[in-house]
Amino acid sequence: WNTTGAFIGKLIDLLPSAPIDGTDDNQSLIYDVFLATPLLPSGALYHKVKFSGNEQPGNNEDLIGHVVDAYSHHVLVDSEFEILISDIQGIIAPDHSVILFDPQAHTYNRDSGYWDKGPDQIQLFQTLHDCNQFCKALGL
Repeated sequence: WNTTGAFIGKLIDLLPSAPIDGTDDNQSLIYDVFLATPLLPSGALYHKVKFSGNEQPGNNEDLIGHVVDAYSHHVLVDSEFEILISDIQGIIAPDHSVILFDPQAHTYNRDSGYWDKGPDQIQLFQTLHDCNQFCKALGL
């Protein structure tokens, strides 16, 4: 995950309200607490991949994708079917290392945020996910 150098911030002073006249909003925040992370590496040698969608389980075809799919499955099982990590994206570097970023979660209590679809999405993942060699090796 893109955590090296990341920090949690909290606004001390309120920012101006979002504009209502249709102009771009480039200064308001929804919450007063936020997570800031370093810029991700980019360029011709780096490849951005969307491993899964918020409502679409990843059934990837390549080795790295299979590992990420198994990770989602592992989190679900390890959390006793209360948390599903979805919408996983990553940057694959020239050395084949992967930095994951921008995940969403679906929770049994539907309390992880706006995009959380709760038990229905957890059940859909269980129905649509195709276990791969890594799921099987982990005994999922």
